[in-house]
Amino acid sequence: MEEVTDEPRYRDRVCGVDVGKAGMVATIRVPSDRDPSRRAAETRSFGTTKKEVLALATPATPTS
Repeated sequence: MEEVTDEPRYRDRVCGVDVGKAGMVATIRVPSDRDPSRRAAETRSFGTTKKEVLALATPATPTS
């Protein structure tokens, strides 16, 4: 995951999803393991087939 610094946190863990006709992109942001004042972010892309939509719905463990 990539570490980022920005606005104060209101929630520890968040996810944003951009949905389009041909694909979806999801970004998760969690507290950094190395520095609690920073955040780690991971962005993943998904298609729009049933299999890929279900993959988006499956909880994923963030990579370090």
